[in-house]
Formats: sequence, C-alpha cells, structure tokens
Amino acid sequence: MLKKGFWFLIIILLLGFADVSLPCLYAQQGAREEEAFYVARKAYEDGFFEVALSLFEHFLEKFAESQKAIEAKLYIARCFLHQGRYSLAQAQLNTLKDLPEAENFKDAVFYWLGEVNFSQKQYNEASVYYQEVINNFPDSSFFIYALYSQGLCFYQKGQILKALHLFKKLSTNSFEDLAQDAALRALECLYNLKEYSELFRQAQRFQTSYPNTIYKNEVNFLLAEALFYLNKYVEAKGYYELCLSLSSDQKLKNLYFLGLVWVYLKLEDYSQAKMNLARISFEFLDKDQKQSFLLAKARILSLEKNFKEAKHLWQELLRETSEPEIKVDAFLGLAEALYNLDQPGQALLNYKEVVSLSNNEETRVVALCRIGHIYQAQGSYLSAIQTYREILDNPGASAALDELRQEATYGIAEARFSKGEFVACAEILENNIADLRNSAYEIGALYLLASSFYNQSQFEKALKVFKEIPSLAQDSRMQHRAEYMVADCLDKLGKEELAAKRFNFLRTKHTSSILTPKILLWLGDYYLRHNDFTKSLHYYQTIIRDYPESELINADLHFKIACCYEEKGSFREAIEEYLRIASRYPKKTDLVARAILSAAEVYENEEDYSKAKQLYSRLSLMDVGEAKYAQERLEWLERNQKPETRAQIK
Repeated sequence: MLKKGFWFLIIILLLGFADVSLPCLYAQQGAREEEAFYVARKAYEDGFFEVALSLFEHFLEKFAESQKAIEAKLYIARCFLHQGRYSLAQAQLNTLKDLPEAENFKDAVFYWLGEVNFSQKQYNEASVYYQEVINNFPDSSFFIYALYSQGLCFYQKGQILKALHLFKKLSTNSFEDLAQDAALRALECLYNLKEYSELFRQAQRFQTSYPNTIYKNEVNFLLAEALFYLNKYVEAKGYYELCLSLSSDQKLKNLYFLGLVWVYLKLEDYSQAKMNLARISFEFLDKDQKQSFLLAKARILSLEKNFKEAKHLWQELLRETSEPEIKVDAFLGLAEALYNLDQPGQALLNYKEVVSLSNNEETRVVALCRIGHIYQAQGSYLSAIQTYREILDNPGASAALDELRQEATYGIAEARFSKGEFVACAEILENNIADLRNSAYEIGALYLLASSFYNQSQFEKALKVFKEIPSLAQDSRMQHRAEYMVADCLDKLGKEELAAKRFNFLRTKHTSSILTPKILLWLGDYYLRHNDFTKSLHYYQTIIRDYPESELINADLHFKIACCYEEKGSFREAIEEYLRIASRYPKKTDLVARAILSAAEVYENEEDYSKAKQLYSRLSLMDVGEAKYAQERLEWLERNQKPETRAQIK
C-alpha cells in the first residue's frame, strides 16, 4: 500500500503542473486520462478517501467529457460515504440516478444509495434501493452484495426469518469470502431466533467448512451460547474458556467472562461465579452487557442472602432496562428481596408486576404462588384462595407447572384450614391427595388432612392418616408430631391405656424432642386422673427441671403440682405451690383465688387457724366468686376457733 505522503506528492504534481504540456510524459490525451483515473482509483482502494476525492474532482475538471466521468462521480459519492458526509453522497447519487448517460451505472447508483441510507440506519429506505438492484439487475456484479445488504436490513428491522433466508442462499451461492460472511450472519439469525439446537449444528458445520476462518472466536462464542441455552453448562463452559484463551481484546474477554458467570450460576458454583464477575471491567461493557452484569450480581447477592444490597441492584436494573424479560427478572428478584426483608406489602406489588408483564407461564405461576403465600400470611384467606385458583386454572403442561399446581392445591387447603373451614380443607385434600403423593407437599398435605379430621372430632380417620406420616417423613420433627397425634387420637377415642403406652414409648424414644414437655404433661395428667400422685408429680416436676423455658410451665401446672403434694400429705410443699401461684401469676385471678382458698383450707384442716384466717381474709377482699365463701369461713373461725390449736405447719 502507498504511503499517505506519497499521495500528497501525487496531488501536488497533478495540480501543480496541470497546465504544463508534458509531451515527453504523455504521448496521448487518452493515456493521460487513463493514468489520472488509475491514480485516483488506487488512492480510493488504499483507503485514502480525502486524497481520492481531490484526485477524482481534478480528473473531472481536466477530463469533463471522459467516458469515465460517470464512474468518477460514483467514486466521489463513495468517498463522501466513507467520510460520513452522507448528505453529499446522497445528493451526488441522486444526480447520477437522473442522468441519461448514467443508465449503464444504475445498478451501482442504486446499490450505493442503499449503502448511504444503511449507514444512517435508514433501513426501510436502504431496503428499497437494494431491492431495485435485486429485481432489475440480476446479472449485475452488485447483485449478490445487494442480497447480502438486504439481509442486513431485514436483520436490523427484526425480520430475522427473512434475513436468514437470504443469508442461507448466499452461503451456498457466492464466492468464498461472501459465502463465509453470509454463513456467519445465518448463525447470528439462528441465535436471535433462539433456535439453539440448529445453531449448534450449523456452527459445527461452519467450523468444518472454514477451518481457517478469521471468525473462529465468533463461532466458538455462538457454540458456547447455544450450549448454555440447551442447558449443557459444562460443555458451554469449555467454549467460553476457549474464547478467552484465543482473545486478547479486553472488551471481548468481558463478554466471555460474563458467559462464565452465568454458567457457574447455573452449575450452582457461586464462588466461581463471583470470582469471574470480579474479572469483568464494567466500564467496557455495552448497555446490554451491563444489564446482564447487574442481573448476575443481584442474583449472587440474593443467593448470599444479602437482600438489602440485592434490593438496590434490582431497583437500579429496573431504572436502566427497557427489555421486558429483564424487567420481569428484576421485578421478581426485587419482590423476593423485599419479602425476605419483611416488607410483604411492597413484595406483593412487585409480584403482581411479574404476573402482569411475564409471558412465561412458569414465572407467572411462581409469582402467583408467592402472592398467595403473602395473602395467607396476612390473613386474607379468600384472596389467597382466589390466587391459588388462578394457578389451578392454568392449562399449561410441564413438570414445573405441575409442581406449582401442587403448591397451589396445598395453599388452598392451608387457607381453608386457617379459616377454620376443616370440612372444606379435608374435601380438597381427599380429592387431590393422589396428585400430591411423592411431591414436596405430600407430608404437609397428609398432616393437614389428619388435622382437619381431628378438628371435626373424626378421630378414627385422623388416626389412620397420622399413622401414615412417620414412615414417609424425612423430617424428624414431623415424625414426632405425627407420632404424638397418634397417641392423642387414641386418647380421644377412649383408648387411654394404649395412649399411655404410646406416650411412654415416645418419652423414651425422643428425649430431646420439642414435644417432650407435652408428652410429660399428658403422662402427668394421666397418672393424676388415676390417683398415682407420685408418678404424676414426677412428670410435672421433670417439665420444670428439664424444660425451664417451656410455655407449659404456668399457673395450671403449679396448681396440679400443689394438688399432688396435698393428696400425698405433703402439706407444706402444697401450700408453697398454692402461694407461688398467687405471687407469680397475679393476673390469673380465678386460679389465684382457687389457690389461696386451697392453701387456706389446708391450714384450716391442719388447725393452723391463724394462717387460715389470714388467707380467708385476703381472699374475701378479692373481686372473685370465692370471696363470699372466704368471708363465711373467716366468720365461722372467729366464732368457733378453740383456744388450743395445733402448732403451725412447718
């Protein structure tokens, strides 16, 4: 290629000696004309468009009547095009289009008018000019280039199928360079059409057809993307890494790192995803890549349960993007973050945006499930049921949708149960239990069904279902709850001895279960009913000793302990327990009154009349039903107390 300085020298020579007769240099006018045109064209071909423009303008000044004048004017228009001076290029070509002497160049004029408009992103106008060449000049050298450019117009206008048709045609009916370019464009069309299986096949075919292609990394990247969307993440990872090994361009490396981030997210290797995200230079990303970066980073933060930071990124993404799919992802991510930040009201609004915007049925149903959960947690059971019904009415078929429908069925039953509609809950679950078998909701559904029967006093039915659960449940807590309820149902059915055996077995089997205090309480009550006060007292005291934080330690438990002591003849301990109730649970007025009365009666029975009178007096001043009786006992003791009394209870 000639250096630029040389071209300036050519201009000086041509312009400086334009009027000098050089018979020794140019024997004929035609030779001079040919040489001048050759030099100008060579400057154009070497990319020196400013130089070429000056040379062609000078050529027209010197050889205005030349047969190459039209061609020179075409080159001038092309120089303007390459310089970005589109209005001048357009004006020059429009002039040529209307010249009779340019008739033989109409194909070139129309083609370059198409190029001028294409360069200005005026794809509709460009398409019209390319079509002129295609329709009217099938034998033109510009014909296949017009087809190629028309394909680009279709591509830019989103008419991808039309573009694909033209590029496929050119990839088999053109000379090699254009065929290769067209084949690559066809791959890009398949990518945009999301035809990933076909893209993978055609990309491999491209590599076989063009083993030395300059587009090696472009094809490797398309292979990586195809494999990613075909859920072949390990294979995709290999191609992204191959792209990285063959590239030194930081912008392209960012793209490949971004691909690896998403691969590792899909492979649930979050540390690698985070590491590759850190390798990306954010400032080198284009708008779409930045959105993909933010989306990935927000996902990673959510997976790390850093919902506060994730929330800000989801909000930033919503401000930046206009892409519907990314908006849906961002609304869903923001909703999840808000839900986990205990802002269910705001989460609800964002889930509703997902339902409104998403064209993906699975995504919509996921959002509807979350909406149902929020309504349920808020106690808006009817709204929850209506939402779940919308899921069940969805006709779509896929494993994911089936699972979400199972969740919706369970959600409706749970909402009915929470409303106290046990008959309706049982009916829903009985009708759908077969569909819920072997699902994530099977155990919960069985427990809910059994509990619905239990709350309807249908203890036989409840017992049968509760018995199923321990062998099916993996969660030990659910096993314990079901086993407890089996024993409880036996008790409710009047099979007290069987219930007692069950509870005793559970007490030894599950020594650290959260249900152990309840088991101990049931056993204490059982032995209390059967007048075995020693065993009863043992179980009650075990609750207090081993489970000091249990909510079962209350005024009622202390009253039962006091009764046991009293029945055993341990009067001092009985009185201490009765009075402990009065001091610890003063708001339990009715039970406090009974406890004070019981303590007073113990004192009276043991002839400690002074203490008895103190307690009767205290009770008589309380606003309780026992006050009148306490006053009567106090007056009776005042009238009938013997002077010699037994010693006070020690």
